[in-house]
Amino acid sequence: MHFLALASDYDGTLADDGNITGATWSAVQRLRTSGRKLILVTGRSFANLERVLPRLEAFEAIVAENGAVLYCSAEHRTVLLSGGLPKSLVEQLQFRRVEPLWIGEIILATRTENAHQILEAVRDLELEVGIVTNNNTSLIFTRPDEARQFAEATGVDVLAPAVGNMHGLLAAMVRGEARKRLDIGRIVQIKAAANLPLTLHGGSGTGDDDFRRAIEAGITVLHISTELRLAWRRGLEAALIAEPDNVVPYQLFRKPGRAMQEVATRRLKLFNRM
Repeated sequence: MHFLALASDYDGTLADDGNITGATWSAVQRLRTSGRKLILVTGRSFANLERVLPRLEAFEAIVAENGAVLYCSAEHRTVLLSGGLPKSLVEQLQFRRVEPLWIGEIILATRTENAHQILEAVRDLELEVGIVTNNNTSLIFTRPDEARQFAEATGVDVLAPAVGNMHGLLAAMVRGEARKRLDIGRIVQIKAAANLPLTLHGGSGTGDDDFRRAIEAGITVLHISTELRLAWRRGLEAALIAEPDNVVPYQLFRKPGRAMQEVATRRLKLFNRM
């Protein structure tokens, strides 16, 4: 397989505990010597990367803040792909002593347990910002209408907005006690502003009705990887309970495979209105 560029995450991929080892830097150099380009993609802010990453020039480009900030190494130029954070929101959260608080150019992040304070601040200030949870972090994005600015600045063919979705499932969702709720009105606004096909990342755990309404509002691609993984896990657990003495992997994997097929079939019927 021939490729011209490699895009890599920072934390947990290139870096361990925030630092890149000498062996990894050597691998980076070998990649560059081969004529290929290395692109860094990270949720960190660019200012933070400048402090922890001594060789920015090793990367052809750096995509920071989960896609909101682009740094072009050859030109030493930083491009903001959306409008900046509302200063009033930053000041309000600092006044409320919300900690920890990671402040970037476009995205502001904190822990999930602070989500209620974020919502209160957003409502008090009457701001149009979106909140999405990623693992254990709440991310605040800029207004939905700025999707148009991002689309024009990048020339992307498909846009993946934050509309109440998130990667993975919270424990309550795994137990079936909670569902993700999508902001259908926001989807309609983003679709009209960006005029692009929309992808719903992190769709697992979303209710059928929200999925139907999201598709009607403009979502064209839906991701449910975690639902498939959960089906596999539960299918394997069922197989181990049913056959505790079986040590043949391909026999035990039949139940997980069928469980994943059932989820995929059910979702495809829903998405295609069958």
